[in-house]
Amino acid sequence: MGKGKGNPTGWIARASTGQIPFEMDGVRKSLIHPMGEVACSLKGIGPRDGK
Repeated sequence: MGKGKGNPTGWIARASTGQIPFEMDGVRKSLIHPMGEVACSLKGIGPRDGK
């Protein structure tokens, strides 16, 4: 019990406005932007550059 061996069926965590779900450091921007576009298109969220 509780081993996490089942297939994932959906998202459980709730994200509030302004919350940062993950950050990337030490990765070239040329790699981050394509990955971010795919991730944002999945749930309709927008990327934010931490300049």
